[in-house]
Amino acid sequence: MLSDNFYQEYEFDTVYVNELVPENHQVRLIDMTIDFEFIYGEVAHLYSKNNYRPAIDPVKLFKTLLLGYLFGINSERRLVEEIQANIAYRWFLDIGLTEEVIHHSTLSHTRIQYFKDSDIYMTIFNNIVNQALTRGLIGYKGLKSHTNKRNCCEIKDLQLTPSAYVQKLNDAMSKDKEEVLTF
Repeated sequence: MLSDNFYQEYEFDTVYVNELVPENHQVRLIDMTIDFEFIYGEVAHLYSKNNYRPAIDPVKLFKTLLLGYLFGINSERRLVEEIQANIAYRWFLDIGLTEEVIHHSTLSHTRIQYFKDSDIYMTIFNNIVNQALTRGLIGYKGLKSHTNKRNCCEIKDLQLTPSAYVQKLNDAMSKDKEEVLTF
């Protein structure tokens, strides 16, 4: 006899991702408070209009980086896995439930290749982190709650500077490459 759980795997529901993310989730506060639109103007000269394949949205790229930084995820591979499984992260990045999440190697490649000859990447990332600091969203003890004492997500203590965090991503990427080569 089949259990009731057998059919849940194949159940079809109409849902709105916005309704699945709790009102007190920290990504909602970040989304309401931080201005990401300035990024488009900063990177416009780096994106070709006739590349014949769609570019990664630079706002999604930096929002992804911010998620990893705030939540203490020090590997792009792991960050992509977390985004895949976390509805709040998908909502924050404007990725639908059935939409494919960017591949970790594409994320790394874009982060490194598009910005390799300038300091614009760190300038943009520092701007975002500084917005969060000046608006009181983050401090030395992580993300501050302005919504509810009982937060529904865990922010790691921000002990790393933005540049140290990016270096950790680079180190994790190098380690991943070494593991692939020795396999």
